[in-house]
Amino acid sequence: MIRLVFAPAPYRHEEVTYVYWEYELERPYELYLIPLRALNVFLEEALAQEKEFPENIRISFEDGRIRVWTPFAAYSEYLFERLERLLRDRVRAILEEIMF
Repeated sequence: MIRLVFAPAPYRHEEVTYVYWEYELERPYELYLIPLRALNVFLEEALAQEKEFPENIRISFEDGRIRVWTPFAAYSEYLFERLERLLRDRVRAILEEIMF
């Protein structure tokens, strides 16, 4: 469904250090049936429902990639692994809805 294409790495933007990473959809053409804004809202709501994630984590879908960033202080290996599982589950669920 998705694969990591850019491992978590720190970057600095306007005096704040973030951790940024990207996933690529294995078959992004399947998601062309969904408006990008709807998919972004879907992913943002999935994060908001999870109490484990900090409020300042951000996610977006563009150009066939899911981009994730969070302030450096909020990042942990557990957060990364938990978010990856959530994304895999949610992307699989939305693809199953589209395909069936």
